Amino acid sequence: MKNAHEKLNQRHKLSEENQRALQTLLEAYRKTKEFKEHPQLAEGLEEKLTSVFLSAQNQGIKISLNRYDINAPSRNAVRVQFKQQSKEKEK
Repeated sequence: MKNAHEKLNQRHKLSEENQRALQTLLEAYRKTKEFKEHPQLAEGLEEKLTSVFLSAQNQGIKISLNRYDINAPSRNAVRVQFKQQSKEKEK
């Protein structure tokens, strides 16, 4: 009971934005195969992530989640384009 109270107290110290980011991360990890097969891992992960977010917040570091579309082109991707011959060259 004491441990649950301490966890709740630490989460309340986080800013609202950090609480949302933490919750999003935890939900994403809990959906993975490893965490479904070993649910006890989630508790340790929650404690560790909470301490990381709290430490960063105390140091003035902003942690944000970037969401990327998996189908979006990568910045490092090489785009291959075929150039059509101009009509002038065909003549």
